[in-house]
Amino acid sequence: MHTIDTTAPVVVRLTTRIDAPLATVWSLHTDVDDWPAWNTGVDRARADGPMAVGTGFTWLTHGMTITSTVRELVPGKRIVWDGTVQGIVAPHH
Repeated sequence: MHTIDTTAPVVVRLTTRIDAPLATVWSLHTDVDDWPAWNTGVDRARADGPMAVGTGFTWLTHGMTITSTVRELVPGKRIVWDGTVQGIVAPHH
């Protein structure tokens, strides 16, 4: 299991309570190509294939193109990906 490096120079934690069935949230969250339809912070997104460990995807947010790879996937429960932008690599849990 991937864990967050709490000693990293920057650690961000955000929590949002969503009043929707887990299956709906999971479907939206893992359908990368459709992110711009519901996430106003994402201008463009494209996955290289079905969501699975090793799948790559690229997305544009706030003028930055981020190249990401799925590192861990437990369907309906957990997804971990990392992203590289401007030489910085960061995990997303």
